[in-house]
Amino acid sequence: MNRDEAVELLRRDPLRHIVTLKMLARYGEHMDLRCVSESGTWALMSLLPTELSEYDSRAYATTRLVVLIDGNSATLKLRLFDDLPRTDMVVKTYDGAVKRHVTNQLAGEPTASFASFSAPSNLMLPACEAILESSTLSEEAALIFGEAGYSHRELEKWFRDGSCWFGIRKSGTLVSACFLYRNFDSVWEIAGVFTDPKHRRQRFATTVVTAALKYLLELQRLPRYQVPTTNTASMQLARSIGLQEFLRLDHFLVRRGAA
Repeated sequence: MNRDEAVELLRRDPLRHIVTLKMLARYGEHMDLRCVSESGTWALMSLLPTELSEYDSRAYATTRLVVLIDGNSATLKLRLFDDLPRTDMVVKTYDGAVKRHVTNQLAGEPTASFASFSAPSNLMLPACEAILESSTLSEEAALIFGEAGYSHRELEKWFRDGSCWFGIRKSGTLVSACFLYRNFDSVWEIAGVFTDPKHRRQRFATTVVTAALKYLLELQRLPRYQVPTTNTASMQLARSIGLQEFLRLDHFLVRRGAA
């Protein structure tokens, strides 16, 4: 299967398949795609060299592959594992059957879990006052997003593609901010949420995320807000403004390097 065929298959349900769609949009020409189908059911395994993804090369530097599993058949998904390369990898999946297989058959070690949230169609949001909004990546914005773990190179790439940021300034200093970037087509990510430690517990993060969400909804874009499940404050923030969880993606470290 080639990249365009995979994208057409996955975009039927873009939020469910957003992680793979995002990787295909950025690295599709470097990915090995393996698909099986049977009587209207299908499964897709996408293999990405770890070194190409800035996040994965930091988080999983000892692995060679990122493996993503999508589809509507657990049986076909598991069949794809028969030809899994003999190398160390991180497997990312939302499917319970795949999680059990990776854990029990491949001795996969859970390393991370991420919850994805989006907005229900009837979500009503309050007006946001005293919010900075800019489509220019200023140095102060880059610094605060750097605190949230984003490199200047990543940020420049996204802002060339139409990103913008929202923030709160106190006494001349940017103390809380988040930014938006295009994930795939109409799906946009709310990311980089960070508040200076001296200004926390004042709902600044909630305010900037609400402003970003309101902006996306007014443009009729699909919002996505992803957070590590260990970050209880961010999980609570999402739920407090009316976002609903639609996906739980778990990462498993699998050691299959040749002896």
